[in-house]
Amino acid sequence: MKRLFLLALLFLIVWACASDVTSKMKPLDLLPYGIPMSIKVPLDSPQIKTADGFLGEKEVTIKAGEGFDLLITYEPAKTSDIAKLKAEQLANVKEISTFSKMIKEEEKGFIYETQIDSTYQFYGFRYVHLQGNQFYLFQSGLAGTFTLEQVQTMYDAVQQK
Repeated sequence: MKRLFLLALLFLIVWACASDVTSKMKPLDLLPYGIPMSIKVPLDSPQIKTADGFLGEKEVTIKAGEGFDLLITYEPAKTSDIAKLKAEQLANVKEISTFSKMIKEEEKGFIYETQIDSTYQFYGFRYVHLQGNQFYLFQSGLAGTFTLEQVQTMYDAVQQK
């Protein structure tokens, strides 16, 4: 009986530790902010701001919980070639003086590492999406420093089908 109890307890501990981070997330409809899609955000009440960007693009910033800080920009697409749009973002990131390496690269996005010095590594991501004639760029907030786990959570939260 004691063994069964310990086995059940071990199972519960493993299950709790392995729970999906996105289970602590809720859908957020972005249509009220001019973006006809949804993403996932932490259960904490998100703080959402809209603005016009420096180059005429529209911006939506979403902050929720600790380490969840997104910047979404959108504008009319200059091309329908998603590979080209992602390549432009990849080139922009590689020009950052503290860029150190790619962590993950997929068809529509990537996660990268920046390194201030040998002891400080931070992470960011870019994810591109075309919908109709609009180009959407999802990225980690520009003013924050994020762990790999935080960036992975944000990257997973913005994935579009």
